[in-house]
Amino acid sequence: MNTPAGIDLSATDHRKSEPRMRRAIASVLNAATLAGVAVSLSGCVVACPAIAYIYTGPAVLEFSEPVASTTSVAACFGDACTPADLAREDGQRWEVPQEDPFIRDGMGDGSIQTVRVLVTDDEGRTLSDKAYEIPVTVERGGVFGECGGPFQFEPVSITL
Repeated sequence: MNTPAGIDLSATDHRKSEPRMRRAIASVLNAATLAGVAVSLSGCVVACPAIAYIYTGPAVLEFSEPVASTTSVAACFGDACTPADLAREDGQRWEVPQEDPFIRDGMGDGSIQTVRVLVTDDEGRTLSDKAYEIPVTVERGGVFGECGGPFQFEPVSITL
């Protein structure tokens, strides 16, 4: 049988091309295996360390305007807690330590990331009583920043 180009296909022995095909498939599989090994050894497959990070610093409350000297500010960690009076600071920035009476069970580790803030005037009237999520900054680790690391609280912005 002749093709238009004049090549006789009946003379082709397909048994000879079969080993070539197997070698080609084996070469492709070997290359894929080597690529997989190279990727795993290069650090692209990352496991994060099993480290528990804690933060024992205070939550910082930043009021948009200074709080009047006759106004009191109380706070606690969590949303269903009993706020305790805070020591007066500069009127605009207040710190809530992660310790008794501001947090249950003594010392905090940063796991409670909500702070309840109660602001009352000199006659005891409530000006504000809200729970705020505490913003957190995390120091990322790993090759591409996929692993969590040490963290700290960012200031909580409060507007009365």
